[in-house]
Amino acid sequence: MTNFYYGTGRKITAADFTALAKKYGIDESRLRAVAEVEARGSGYDSAGRLIALYEPHIAYKYTKDPVRAKLVKAGIAYKTWVRNYPKTSYDRIDLCISIAGEEIAAMSTSFGMGQIMGFNYAMLGFPNALTMVKWLALSEANQLEGIVKFAQAKGIFNALKKGDWATFARGYNGDGYAANQYDVKLANADKKWRAKLNDSKFTPVSFNATTDIGTKGQDVVAVQEALQTAGYDVDADGDFGGHTEEVLKQFQEDNGLVADGSAGPLTKQALAEVVDNSGGDASAVLGQPPAVPQPGFFSRFGYWFGSMPFAGGLAFFNDWRILLGLFVGLLIIAGLAIFAQDKIIKAYQNYRKAFE
Repeated sequence: MTNFYYGTGRKITAADFTALAKKYGIDESRLRAVAEVEARGSGYDSAGRLIALYEPHIAYKYTKDPVRAKLVKAGIAYKTWVRNYPKTSYDRIDLCISIAGEEIAAMSTSFGMGQIMGFNYAMLGFPNALTMVKWLALSEANQLEGIVKFAQAKGIFNALKKGDWATFARGYNGDGYAANQYDVKLANADKKWRAKLNDSKFTPVSFNATTDIGTKGQDVVAVQEALQTAGYDVDADGDFGGHTEEVLKQFQEDNGLVADGSAGPLTKQALAEVVDNSGGDASAVLGQPPAVPQPGFFSRFGYWFGSMPFAGGLAFFNDWRILLGLFVGLLIIAGLAIFAQDKIIKAYQNYRKAFE
């Protein structure tokens, strides 16, 4: 049986940062800063397991004899904190599961990018620790959102929104934040990401642009992150090089597309479907379609007239120039009729006399 700390390995993407920033009303640069300083790298190890740190003193706190005595005997429960951590915690977690069960093991361990302790499950709105850990295991985006939820519960969410990094760092890291300069690191990361996200040279995603070798910018990042979401090994560095081209060709072959190594509209649509199915923002791959101009008065009248049942095939009256041409033509005909009415009357009179 696979233990609960195994995850999907889904990396956080630029679209995830944007979506979370919008959801919680936070500047994206501040979320990026928290991810860079507090999250400390990947949320998974090379085996796809949630980054985890088992805390024996927490296991001691949340158990009672005889279970506690068994944990103490096994060397994985202490009455007070001791700096004694093996290279990985998974063996300890598995042993705790075998003695005390999954819930105690989950409560006694910190997980993911934000190293959130399992016993904080109620603060984050979950019914138990095991449910929270399984949610964190779904994606790094969930792990970052867990940090935001924790900040809300700790009363430091407004400090995060305002960029009051001293208050946020104190609430998140404790009184030792200043000695480790967490507030300074967060402020510097926030400033760096704010400049980067506002950089005019950071080209936005274009709806119908073809992204291919030699291209750089956000369009490339979107394609690379979509390939990551699809399970392909490529760095989202915004530089479309030879490796990205080869990976894209493989994606195209796997999806019945022409394997030319260029991300045109059809390939981007296939990538967008992957992102959409994973719960991401498909527009990050395709970009926003160009706005469709609204028809003017004559054109709206033409569409209405052409759609009437008796009009049948007159739907070509959907262009104001056609309507204007017809109107001018009618005026010319009416003018000629008025100008020639005497000749028409005389011709008619002569016609009648000829047959009298």
